[in-house]
Amino acid sequence: MGEYRYNRMVDLRSIAVAADPKTVWHTPLSFSMEFEVVADVIISDVEVATESTRQETRFYREKVSDPWRSFMVTVERDVRHENKRSYSPEDIRAMETIGSREMESQAQADLAALGDVTIPEFSRDVDVFMHTHKVLREGTAAQFEAYLIRMLAPVYFVEGSTTRLTPQGADLVNKAVNAAFKGKSTYAQQYCPDPGVKSQQTNGMEWWNATQDAHVRMALTKAGGAWKNGQKTGETFKIARWKYGCSPAPTTSRGSSVTSRACCARKYRARIFRRPEHVGPGRRSTATVRW
Repeated sequence: MGEYRYNRMVDLRSIAVAADPKTVWHTPLSFSMEFEVVADVIISDVEVATESTRQETRFYREKVSDPWRSFMVTVERDVRHENKRSYSPEDIRAMETIGSREMESQAQADLAALGDVTIPEFSRDVDVFMHTHKVLREGTAAQFEAYLIRMLAPVYFVEGSTTRLTPQGADLVNKAVNAAFKGKSTYAQQYCPDPGVKSQQTNGMEWWNATQDAHVRMALTKAGGAWKNGQKTGETFKIARWKYGCSPAPTTSRGSSVTSRACCARKYRARIFRRPEHVGPGRRSTATVRW
């Protein structure tokens, strides 16, 4: 069946070879036949109906000895709708389909394949920034990807899912992982164990790389929880925005990358960065953060 219909089908009631399948061999590598399909299908923004369809499906293979390919071409014929039911547009958008359930299952499997990661119970926004920095410096690409997916705000997921990313969410994750772990210079090489803070506000922070010519920008929001006695409780920090900056990898005279440890030894001396009012003339402002 076509992808569009697959993603509109709420429940497949039955599928069977038609009484007269009208089988046609087009070539030794391709044939078509007809099926009878009965399914509950979303037919509009506010309706679901039981749909009976006679569909012609064409099968293909590369060689006579090969199995039939999963790729098929389907043409629907004699479509009939019965037992129409009305829903609100919100209910229709939230309704699971065969396609969405399969994609959700695949997303869960993909996330599980990345491995388990521990998400602490963060009590302060700065704890999230510090832990994210630690995962980036000490973890693997898979660990960071798993952490990032679990920490993203709900807006980056398909409605009703905590694992299936929207195109925007997938783009954010892919770019973040590739930039931090798969470029010419990794995050661990670019950023000090105790980085300088470029700016800080409630639920937002920017911190410098070792050479202070690029920085990370991260913003948080709170999500989840439930209302109790007129108050929202149980909310947790989630990543609302993420931007990673890196500079061209510094090199020695022999052309090898210089690690951030060497850069940090030259640039920074203290683990607690001073407030702007304590910074001398000509120096960049930093904020007090204990890493």
